Amino acid sequence: MAILIDSNLCTGCGNCVESCPEDVLSIAKGKAVVNYPRECWRCGSCVYDCPSGAIEVDLDADNSIRFVEITTTNSNSDK
Repeated sequence: MAILIDSNLCTGCGNCVESCPEDVLSIAKGKAVVNYPRECWRCGSCVYDCPSGAIEVDLDADNSIRFVEITTTNSNSDK
């Protein structure tokens, strides 16, 4: 999972839920929980907005987005 929440530090304030652009997080039983980990953009807004420092985003997670450079050649390059 890309988002790590320390339930001992989480106060359940909901700042992370409000700041997430993809609605990945919610509050359940007074704590932040990850509902849709594969929808996470890893933007860090939840980390930034968490006043207790309870959230980390793992950028090396298995479900991270990978970018592949695609190059093409111009077949008209002889002209």
